[in-house]
Amino acid sequence: MVSDGEDILFEGLYSAQTEDGEEVYFIRLTNGAELAIYDDGLAVEKNGIATILPWPSILSMLQEEDALEA
Repeated sequence: MVSDGEDILFEGLYSAQTEDGEEVYFIRLTNGAELAIYDDGLAVEKNGIATILPWPSILSMLQEEDALEA
Protein backbone atom coordinates (compact mmCIF):
# COMPACT_ATOMS: atom_id res chain seq x y z
CA MET A 1 0.00 0.00 0.00
CA VAL A 2 1.29 3.44 -0.87
CA SER A 3 0.52 6.35 1.41
CA ASP A 4 0.43 9.96 0.31
CA GLY A 5 3.89 11.40 0.07
CA GLU A 6 5.66 8.04 -0.06
CA ASP A 7 8.37 8.00 -2.70
CA ILE A 8 8.49 4.90 -4.85
CA LEU A 9 11.82 4.70 -6.58
CA PHE A 10 13.48 2.54 -9.19
CA GLU A 11 15.51 -0.15 -7.44
CA GLY A 12 16.74 -2.38 -10.22
CA LEU A 13 16.34 -3.99 -13.60
CA TYR A 14 16.79 -7.69 -14.25
CA SER A 15 15.86 -10.26 -16.84
CA ALA A 16 14.63 -13.84 -16.83
CA GLN A 17 14.04 -16.39 -19.53
CA THR A 18 10.59 -17.90 -20.07
CA GLU A 19 10.03 -21.60 -20.72
CA ASP A 20 9.87 -20.93 -24.47
CA GLY A 21 13.22 -19.10 -24.42
CA GLU A 22 11.89 -15.53 -24.55
CA GLU A 23 13.81 -13.06 -22.41
CA VAL A 24 11.59 -10.82 -20.28
CA TYR A 25 12.85 -7.75 -18.43
CA PHE A 26 11.54 -6.65 -15.05
CA ILE A 27 11.63 -3.33 -13.22
CA ARG A 28 11.87 -3.63 -9.44
CA LEU A 29 10.61 -0.71 -7.33
CA THR A 30 11.54 0.15 -3.76
CA ASN A 31 8.04 -0.74 -2.52
CA GLY A 32 8.64 -4.37 -3.63
CA ALA A 33 6.52 -4.16 -6.77
CA GLU A 34 7.81 -5.62 -10.01
CA LEU A 35 6.70 -4.72 -13.52
CA ALA A 36 7.37 -6.99 -16.49
CA ILE A 37 8.31 -5.19 -19.71
CA TYR A 38 6.80 -6.58 -22.92
CA ASP A 39 6.61 -5.25 -26.46
CA ASP A 40 2.90 -4.55 -25.87
CA GLY A 41 3.31 -2.73 -22.57
CA LEU A 42 3.97 -3.29 -18.88
CA ALA A 43 2.51 -6.29 -17.06
CA VAL A 44 1.25 -5.46 -13.59
CA GLU A 45 0.11 -8.07 -11.10
CA LYS A 46 -2.40 -7.36 -8.35
CA ASN A 47 -4.23 -9.93 -6.24
CA GLY A 48 -2.84 -12.74 -8.40
CA ILE A 49 -4.28 -11.28 -11.62
CA ALA A 50 -1.82 -10.02 -14.24
CA THR A 51 -2.85 -7.20 -16.55
CA ILE A 52 -0.89 -5.69 -19.43
CA LEU A 53 -1.08 -1.92 -19.57
CA PRO A 54 -0.54 -0.97 -23.24
CA TRP A 55 2.15 1.64 -23.97
CA PRO A 56 -0.35 4.16 -25.46
CA SER A 57 -2.41 4.00 -22.24
CA ILE A 58 0.69 4.46 -20.09
CA LEU A 59 1.80 7.49 -22.10
CA SER A 60 -1.69 8.97 -21.89
CA MET A 61 -1.75 8.57 -18.09
CA LEU A 62 1.67 10.23 -17.78
CA GLN A 63 0.57 13.14 -19.96
CA GLU A 64 -2.59 13.62 -17.87
CA GLU A 65 -0.52 13.61 -14.67
CA ASP A 66 1.88 16.19 -16.13
CA ALA A 67 -1.06 18.40 -17.12
CA LEU A 68 -2.49 18.23 -13.59
CA GLU A 69 0.86 19.21 -12.07
CA ALA A 70 1.27 22.20 -14.42
